[in-house]
Amino acid sequence: MSVSKEDPFLASLEPFQARLILGLRRALYERGWTQAEHARRAGLHETYLSKIMNGVKTPSQAVEDKLISATGFPASQVIRWGEERMESLRMEKERDLLIRLEKERTVDACLDAVRSESLIEEDLLRIKHAVQKRLQTAEEKRRESPAESSP
Repeated sequence: MSVSKEDPFLASLEPFQARLILGLRRALYERGWTQAEHARRAGLHETYLSKIMNGVKTPSQAVEDKLISATGFPASQVIRWGEERMESLRMEKERDLLIRLEKERTVDACLDAVRSESLIEEDLLRIKHAVQKRLQTAEEKRRESPAESSP
């Protein structure tokens, strides 16, 4: 999932609730279950589980225990998955911000050069190629950065 899609959602939750939800999502992925299957195994109504998984309802400790227990994974593993996903999302957000800032600095530098002197066409083409090269390098570095491959 992309940061832009999850970030507002996560920001609206308490950190433990976000870790729980993200950990449960991973557990469902690992099991190959739908939320409906998870709800059935946990003894909860599908609608109630959906509200929990979407951050609309905050489950009680007893319900959290049921949800985790139904996955068959230890609670520590489910929470660790949630923490790992939150860290991955944080790193993605920082990386995206740095790339955006690098692009803005490159564009600003080009505009400053164009404004500061009367450039001939050859100079403009040289600057254009330099900008394209920097953007390509930044994109390659972003792709090479380790990213979490799980949901």
